[in-house]
Amino acid sequence: LFLINIVEDKKNNFYFYFLGILLILPSFFKQNTGLVFFIISLCVLLLTSIFVKKEFTVKQFFWVLGGSLSVLVLFLSWLIKNNIVNDFLFQVFIYPAKCRPIIKSLYQIFLSVFKEGALLFYAAFILSFILFYKQRYFVKLKKMALEASVFITMIIVPFLVFGFRYLSHKKAQMFFWYYFSVWNLVLVVAVVFSIKAFINFKNKISLWDFFPWIFIVTILATFLSQGLLGSTYGIWPLLIILISLLIKQANQYFNVNSCRNSVKIITIVLTLVLVVYFVRNERLKFIPWKGKIEKATNSKLVGVATPGNWIPELEEMLKFVQNNISKDDKIVTVPGEDPFFYLTERQPTLFFTTMTPAVFNFDLDYFYNRCIIDGIKWIIVKTKLQHQDYINTGDLIIKIKNRYGLYKSLKAYDIYLRN
Repeated sequence: LFLINIVEDKKNNFYFYFLGILLILPSFFKQNTGLVFFIISLCVLLLTSIFVKKEFTVKQFFWVLGGSLSVLVLFLSWLIKNNIVNDFLFQVFIYPAKCRPIIKSLYQIFLSVFKEGALLFYAAFILSFILFYKQRYFVKLKKMALEASVFITMIIVPFLVFGFRYLSHKKAQMFFWYYFSVWNLVLVVAVVFSIKAFINFKNKISLWDFFPWIFIVTILATFLSQGLLGSTYGIWPLLIILISLLIKQANQYFNVNSCRNSVKIITIVLTLVLVVYFVRNERLKFIPWKGKIEKATNSKLVGVATPGNWIPELEEMLKFVQNNISKDDKIVTVPGEDPFFYLTERQPTLFFTTMTPAVFNFDLDYFYNRCIIDGIKWIIVKTKLQHQDYINTGDLIIKIKNRYGLYKSLKAYDIYLRN
């Protein structure tokens, strides 16, 4: 959006330099998304500078590249100065690739494109569009083809299909998850439209025709983490922007003067779906919602409140660690307590802090051996688990008890000290 603004307003080169800084910043927060976003953005801008020189020049591209490289040089200098280049490469590239092989992740993403819900979306959209657009005698229907297709796809088909399923299986929640297939539909349509733009580039191609690729590739890169259902919670704005770009292209390709009705339909439906998504707390189902709401008293958790006993139990453990365990002692948590090292201001001894299939791709013997070899003095075992996706650590705890003695048993944690 910033790029569009500075291009259309013909800003000076400093703005393009600043744009380069903005493009690389997401890489420092979430690498599988940020790095791919940065690389695909540069590729799109380079192609734009070659094929659409009137809107974006090669000189402006080099100003953008300069802004990105200046940040990258500073970051690499910091890594070299602190002698943590290998640690960075391991954490960002080697270890994630081991936990989530790219080929396997891409295969799962590919399969999601052809699942039942996605196929229903494709069929509804394509058939309804053909039905209306191929009308020879009713001009109005032809002009309404896109909007009618959107209406049928987003409203009529889901209600018919899942109305039937609800009556037969009584599974109302399936209706909500069906709308996640909107991602697949939008991505497929975006690829088709973008390819069409390149095929017809001899006629006229603009900066807008390149933009969808930034969002297409970035979304797919995000899916490498936990697939369609697990990775979309933080990137819904990308979908909305991609839909807006598609509507702009639809106006051009199908000679539709206005898609306002389509915009209204999409806005209303997705708003209702996301409200349900939020109210039902779909992404955080593992959090218990029964019990008194407890507020945090820890200075680093001020403002955090949740039902149940997790906060007071966590703070009890934190106080014990603060009062009884030296900061020089090596300590690990089993199967993991995400905020522990942040809240205690300690450095993680091992390169993983939680045992879930998404981030832990080792056998438990490896973990135990690392504890022995690296001289782990304390092991905190969480006895009341919230998350339902932890690896079964029963055999590991038996081994721990052979080498470590129970030092203190708290309400939700057992603390072991090495013998």
